[in-house]
Amino acid sequence: MQHATTLASLPDHEDTLKVIPGVKPGTAIRVCAHHADAGYVRLEHLAYNPGVGWYVQKSFVIPAELLNEVSRELRKADSLMPRRATHDEAAPSLRITPETGFEVPTRPQRRNA
Repeated sequence: MQHATTLASLPDHEDTLKVIPGVKPGTAIRVCAHHADAGYVRLEHLAYNPGVGWYVQKSFVIPAELLNEVSRELRKADSLMPRRATHDEAAPSLRITPETGFEVPTRPQRRNA
């Protein structure tokens, strides 16, 4: 995202870790880390308007003390999300099971943790 540099400057000791392009054109998520004091991570929902450029629509701060637990819950939530087949996932994989020997799954199957 080339226009992200036009966004307002970040506070001291806060660095942009990654700007993730959104699903819809003209949107993105910016992940920032504040590495001074107690520390925190800021998530910013960005949007683009031709007249304004890139701007922050929403911002959410996660204190460093909660980051590990929030990350763990986000991984759990990610495992529950429906997946769209990508080029690598489109072909069924060969799976060996004790009951049937070789098995080619007909469709993806969700595994519960």
